[in-house]
Amino acid sequence: ALRGEPMTVYGDGKQTRSFQYVSDL
Repeated sequence: ALRGEPMTVYGDGKQTRSFQYVSDL
């Protein structure tokens, strides 16, 4: 679920960061 949560949370325009954050986890 973490993969889908960040995308919505960081939908402000940090989609790239969201992807990196998930990869870091």
